[in-house]
Amino acid sequence: MRPRYRWPSIFGRGLEADFPGSYDVDVRAISGETSRQALLRFPQALAESPVDDLFIQFGFNDANFWESEGGLHPRVSLSSFKANLEEMVERGKQQGVQNIVIATNHTVLKQMSNGLSLQESKIRYDEVSREVAREQDCKCFDIALLLKEYKSSEIKEFLLAKPDQLHLSQLGHAFYAKVFLDFWRSLVLAAK
Repeated sequence: MRPRYRWPSIFGRGLEADFPGSYDVDVRAISGETSRQALLRFPQALAESPVDDLFIQFGFNDANFWESEGGLHPRVSLSSFKANLEEMVERGKQQGVQNIVIATNHTVLKQMSNGLSLQESKIRYDEVSREVAREQDCKCFDIALLLKEYKSSEIKEFLLAKPDQLHLSQLGHAFYAKVFLDFWRSLVLAAK
């Protein structure tokens, strides 16, 4: 999918329309990366490009059981995942980040190669994300909770078709951008 149709780009255009010249959206995500891998890049990324607001969302790659890694364990344990998020928050605060948002992940229908449901595994990581947000006094963008109100037929429309059933479709990206922009507007209004 072309970058302009991905939710961060759509969100950025929405921010520009609502708050002209106030925000630049800089995405540092790398596809397939775990929180452990991202943490290794994190200090340098913050030092190179200081930010006022930080959005942290991990869990899918951490919760996944890769066949190439034996298929018996998640790529990053829950305790390590929590420590990684906590360190990102701590480093962000030390760099003067004003708003830190930790997000859960959207519902998925994908089965992992070991036959387990990625959804069942990622639910545990979502709870850790919520816990870190509470403990570290960060905002939580709880897309997982929001999507509980949707039927599985609607969720299917937000995802790429089989065999993927993990990554967002164009409709899913548009939905995600809309609900995150609504969330961001509420943060801005609450700060006034």
